[in-house]
Amino acid sequence: MRNLFSGDKGTKIAELIIQSILSSMKYGSNEGVKRFSRLLQIVELYPNTMESIANRLQEIPCWMFFDCLYQITAHLDKPIAYV
Repeated sequence: MRNLFSGDKGTKIAELIIQSILSSMKYGSNEGVKRFSRLLQIVELYPNTMESIANRLQEIPCWMFFDCLYQITAHLDKPIAYV
C-alpha cells in the first residue's frame, strides 16, 4: 500500500478513503463496516489522519462497530487506540 500512496498526494488519498468509509458507515452501509479494518491499516501508515477519524467517529452509531470488534481490539496497544 505504501507504493500507491506516496508523498503529499498519498495523504490526500488516505483522507478520501477514510471519509468514504466512515460516511458509508454513518449512513448504515454494511460495505463500510467490511472495509473498516482497511481503514485501520491506512491509519497505521498515515498517523496524521487520526484527527480526521476522531472527528468522524462521533457521528457513527456504535452498533456499526460490532462486526469490527476483533480488528479494533487488535489495535488497542497502538496509537490509534487513543482516538
